[in-house]
Amino acid sequence: MTLADLLRFQRIAVQCHDNPDADALASGYALYRYFTTHGRKTRLFYSGRAAVSKPNLVRMIALLGLPVAYEADPAPAEELLVTVDCQYGAGNV
Repeated sequence: MTLADLLRFQRIAVQCHDNPDADALASGYALYRYFTTHGRKTRLFYSGRAAVSKPNLVRMIALLGLPVAYEADPAPAEELLVTVDCQYGAGNV
């Protein structure tokens, strides 16, 4: 499977792991840009106990204008969910 194979979906959610770090945010944003560039309605978000509060990550999100949202209780409304920087069975998403 390739990224191009995922373009058959029109509404895509990209979810970073809970309490995302810089590489999760950057990877999520790369996928967000790929899908939106191809005309897909895309949502970038993360969940977990609290919103990002580490100063370097807050600054990264603000300075780069990352369209990432904290959703305490995400509702799946898209056709496809792509998880980023997650470990199967680790409970971090």
